[in-house]
Amino acid sequence: MRKMIKHPTKRNSSSVTASNFTKGVAFLLLLLKLCHNTVAAFGSTSSTCRRDGTILLRRGNSPSALGMSTSSSGSVIHKDVLIVGAGLAGLSAALHIATTSSFKNKQVTVVDSMAQKDISNTAKNVAGSFAAAGMLAPQSERLLPGPYLDLCLQSRSMYPNFISNVESLAQDYHSSWETSSSESNYLFQNAESNTLKPWEVGFLAAGGFIAPAFAGDSVETWAPPEGSGSARWLDASQVHELEPQLHPAVVGGWWFPEDASVDARRLTCSLRAACVAAGVHFQLGPNFGVSSLDLQEGRCSGVKLANGKIYTANSILIANGSWMRNLLPVPVVPHKGQSLSLRMDPNQPPLLNRVLFAQDTYIVPKADGRIILGATVEPGVFDPAVTPSGIMHVLSNAIRLVPELASLPIDECWSGLRPTTPDKMPILGRTPWSNLFVAGGYWRNGVLLAPKTGQIIGDLLLNNCSLSSEDEELLEAFSWERFVSKEGGLKMAVTSRIAAATYPTQHRAKGFGISASVGTELGFYSGASSAVDERKKDRDDDDDDEALEAAARLGISDASLFDYATADQPSSLSDASSTSYEKPVSNSVDDGIFLDAYTVGSSEQHQATSSGNADDIASIYDQIAQNKANSGDVQMGETNSNRPNPGFRIHHINIATQEMTPIPPYTRPEAFLA
Repeated sequence: MRKMIKHPTKRNSSSVTASNFTKGVAFLLLLLKLCHNTVAAFGSTSSTCRRDGTILLRRGNSPSALGMSTSSSGSVIHKDVLIVGAGLAGLSAALHIATTSSFKNKQVTVVDSMAQKDISNTAKNVAGSFAAAGMLAPQSERLLPGPYLDLCLQSRSMYPNFISNVESLAQDYHSSWETSSSESNYLFQNAESNTLKPWEVGFLAAGGFIAPAFAGDSVETWAPPEGSGSARWLDASQVHELEPQLHPAVVGGWWFPEDASVDARRLTCSLRAACVAAGVHFQLGPNFGVSSLDLQEGRCSGVKLANGKIYTANSILIANGSWMRNLLPVPVVPHKGQSLSLRMDPNQPPLLNRVLFAQDTYIVPKADGRIILGATVEPGVFDPAVTPSGIMHVLSNAIRLVPELASLPIDECWSGLRPTTPDKMPILGRTPWSNLFVAGGYWRNGVLLAPKTGQIIGDLLLNNCSLSSEDEELLEAFSWERFVSKEGGLKMAVTSRIAAATYPTQHRAKGFGISASVGTELGFYSGASSAVDERKKDRDDDDDDEALEAAARLGISDASLFDYATADQPSSLSDASSTSYEKPVSNSVDDGIFLDAYTVGSSEQHQATSSGNADDIASIYDQIAQNKANSGDVQMGETNSNRPNPGFRIHHINIATQEMTPIPPYTRPEAFLA
């Protein structure tokens, strides 16, 4: 071994002792450890490692910008705004706050138990926002007139500007932040799709939607409510001219030129990337799942994470989808939906030109060449498995509508969980705790509602008392209070039953009362002939009540659960669960609570003429009959003798005169609106 020579006054630059080398390595390791701990304090997704080894802290993620302060134990961390849930409900609110000029000094933190590597994985992500078909279709959904339809229409109108903002920020993210692996890339990654840029969301607005109708199904017998947007009824020849691949038995359809669609997966990923570009801080993974809330003295004093840390915040939003009831006492349950996609041949002309939204199926062409088919509706199911029966259900209904789909290859299958309330309307806004807010229960319209609810909730989180009167009215309609107050419960019970009768599901849920009304739907018809037979059975039945009136009766039975006990009239759960239609003993409610639900389709003018009280169920239906009589005679269309005999007849009965008028077959729905 060569001997090292020491110079008392000069050190040889090319010679290093083993001792000094060891010290140097130890120093470097210590420095790297300190850097690692510093970066870890901001979460694994808040930094980017360049290929040259340098580490970049992303914009807005410095310690001062994060608004963090820790206790001596390091387990309590304060935030300006904390959002629980990285789905569209939470992301849209986060982006609104981060991009609104008056809010830019507020740091927004989003926590979610799903790891980043799974968020963009279709097989592992069952959140409704990622699994959705991406339809922006309040009209095709055939929503009833009221605040929910108004909310959806407003949100649809905001989509062009919303998409422009999201794609612009996501493009900035793509250009600015270099990534070392796919795990740190928030944008949607699909090597097979080269038709869209990574930040684009596949927004399609040209051509609108068509709601095809078979004879006697719920589409043909429905008419759009006044003021819901542009709509036109197309006869059989017109609808087949627009979409030649439709089944020959399709008798017509509604055309909604304003309904549009996006790629929900791309939107979710681009929205998350846009939030990062705007300075939103993400903490994702099992360690950042929320295990409990500390609710006391009218405030949420802490949010406990799975890793043991506790976050406090000036404003907290719970937007964790179908799992909201794990943290708060709200009646939100999942509606599982199984879907699949087919792949079109890129060398062939498109099979379809626009989205089809029929009674039993929807078919959504995408910009990347896929055609999405959906979807089952399975209440109360958390199991994410894709089943043969579910896929068969989806395929059979879609192929019946468009037979040529049978020859296309299956691209992928997946399932998702739609967060759903009993009345199928969202929960938005304030809670009994002053700094705690909720946004969820979006059901089948989570993608559609993102822009408007993000704006309302974002404003609410930072301007609790400074909302516009229009936004306050919407928040009141979807308030937490409807689940906990007596009057709200009565109204919700009726609306829930009507929603259950209006929107069918694949199977019935078990239970009783309001807790079961989420899933006690009618069930899908196997086809138009089944629908005809069912309606004939209803007409021949001794009970002359219409379907919605029967649903309202069930709603009153449900509502007794919300009729609080008194000293002389105790309340019991067993009494409330009775299926009898007798009026509840202690119910005494103003007309306004029921008439908007009972008189579905009646104009505001007719509803305003109602008077009296609702002490007796018979008096309510007497008033309903009078409202219908006031609406005037129904004008019938002409019979088209060239069309086949549908095999059934419908008669209109004037309630006031008891005069029965036969309705010619194929009378268009708009004839009833004249």
